[in-house]
This record gives sequence, structure tokens and C-alpha cells, in this order.
Amino acid sequence: MVLSRRRILSLVGSSSALAAMLPLGAWVAPAQAESRGLSFTGAAWRRLEVLHQNSFAPQVGTRFLARSPSVRRTARLVLSDVIDHAEPGDTAGECFTLVFTAQAQRERLAEETHLLRHPTLGLFPLFLQPSDAGLAGTRYVALVNRRFS
Repeated sequence: MVLSRRRILSLVGSSSALAAMLPLGAWVAPAQAESRGLSFTGAAWRRLEVLHQNSFAPQVGTRFLARSPSVRRTARLVLSDVIDHAEPGDTAGECFTLVFTAQAQRERLAEETHLLRHPTLGLFPLFLQPSDAGLAGTRYVALVNRRFS
């Protein structure tokens, strides 16, 4: 099922845009993350800086493991879609949405920053927001906005 830009943006809402602008410390205390075995500092953040839309696009259909900082649980997600939000001729930077699907309903994740692991892309933090649940499973979206004026 293909989602329109309008539908994705309505699902993501302003909370994800706000979350993308705030430092991780506003969502997860570093000591709390470290005590749960999550490392949101150093190499993981640097890894996220070099991942771009063209890094994710070839990974559609592949599995990611998402580790939640609020509970000791790992969920298996599949990258369902990468949606480009750039307009033709736009040179202000990239803006795209990642759509993930969790097959099992028991793997419902909270709206927060998770540590994702992928065999090709490595380990990186990403803010995931649940969007909807359907027959294919629960969908999660992440808005990546690297636009500048």
C-alpha cells in the first residue's frame, strides 16, 4: 500500500518535526539509556550523520532491529518505503520519510528514539512514531529533515 505525502505528513504530525529538532537528551536521559545498554552517544550519532536517503532506498524490504530505551525489548521492523519530499529543482537539502512495518502486534513500540541495527547500515538512533496498525502489522514513520535555507 502506497501512502501519499499528505497522509504521511498527517500521520507524522508536528510532534515528529519537533522531536527531530530537539536533542536526544530531551527524550532520553543519557544515564537512563546507558543503564539499559543503549549507547546514544559518539559513534551511533556520527553514523546517523552519514546516512542519507540514498543509503536507505536500497534497503527497502530488509529487516532492522529496534531497541527501545524505555523497555528492554527488541522489535523486528521491515523498511517498507522511503518517501522523498523534495520538490523538482530543490537544492535546499534532503527531506524524506522512512516507513517501517512491525509484523507482530506484540512488538508495538513507544513514540521515542530507538537504537536501530541493520547489517548494512550499522547502528544508529532514530525517532520512530507509530502511525497505524493494519493487516500487515503496525507501521512506524521517521521523518528525516536536513533542509536548510
